[in-house]
Amino acid sequence: MNQTALMASLRTGLGKVYRPPTAIGGHDIQHIERLLLMYREISELIPGVSEFEYEIAVWLHNLDRYPALLASSGALNLTCLIHLYLAPGKLEPETTERIITAVMEHSKKDDGTNDSPLLQALRLADKWDRIGILGITDSFSWKGPQLPAYEKTGFGYGSTAEGSMTCHYQNFYRVLEWYTMYPLIRELVRRKPHRFEHLLACIRMFAREVSEAQDVPNTVEDDIARCLGNFYPQWHPK
Repeated sequence: MNQTALMASLRTGLGKVYRPPTAIGGHDIQHIERLLLMYREISELIPGVSEFEYEIAVWLHNLDRYPALLASSGALNLTCLIHLYLAPGKLEPETTERIITAVMEHSKKDDGTNDSPLLQALRLADKWDRIGILGITDSFSWKGPQLPAYEKTGFGYGSTAEGSMTCHYQNFYRVLEWYTMYPLIRELVRRKPHRFEHLLACIRMFAREVSEAQDVPNTVEDDIARCLGNFYPQWHPK
């Protein structure tokens, strides 16, 4: 195993890809660097995660957002591309398999019973990074050209499945509802409540301006309450 060679290769090769002009909004070097810095807090909640493997998985987890990279590499598919990036490390087969599985499956919504601590950690970190102002700006950066900021009618908390949302306002709730779904997200919010407070404040300020711009009633609290359910009273504006 050659850890030094592998990390140097990832930092040099992908460090360039994740920066302008090739960077993809929301899946850029800043997102990578934030996830790398999360290792300590995430590993406290999900023990048994190798920092070395976590760092590799973080560097590789957004390769699917860069189809041009796959096309230019000559690799047959994403798994083959990951193998190419891992080659300098001469990793043990079980380590390689664990990293590839984490990279390929981290975007699935929920943990599975057989998911490794590495996969659980990567999935949690990726979600946690979207909670707060930076997460909201990344959302606009990623989906900006594809979605309008809001619907003409202004509000409504509907489906948050990826690909089903029709505006950025709906996309806010895709992140907000993670608080109700995942106990570890609630624990991270308990430790850093300002991140969730910022997310809620941004949604409320955004809605206030949409209401004025569209001359429609501001029903954002109804949407937030529907999204947060039983957790809403503790986040009701004081």
